[in-house]
Amino acid sequence: MTPGDATTGVLIADPDKAATNYFYHLQAGGDPYGLKVENADAAPYSKNFVFGYSRDNGEPEPVAYNGESLVTPTTDYVYWVDSFGDLYARNVYAQNL
Repeated sequence: MTPGDATTGVLIADPDKAATNYFYHLQAGGDPYGLKVENADAAPYSKNFVFGYSRDNGEPEPVAYNGESLVTPTTDYVYWVDSFGDLYARNVYAQNL
C-alpha cells in the first residue's frame, strides 16, 4: 500500500484481546496513519512489535490513542525497527549510524 490510498492502514482496535501482536516487514500504508493502536491504556507496555516497518515509501510513524487523545510517547505501546535500521522502543531510541 502507498500513502494516499483510500485505506486506514493497520488498526489494532483492542490490544488486550491478543497475547502479543507481531508484524514483519509491515507496509501499513493508509491515511491518516500507518499503524494505529486504539485503547492503548487497556494493554500492558511492549505488547505490539513491528520488525521492519517500511518507511522508505513515506509511511508515517505508528500512533497510539486512548479515546480521541493521542498518546505520547507511542513507544510505550508499539516497539518498532524501521526499514532504515532505527529502533524505537520504550525509553530507548537507537539510530543506525
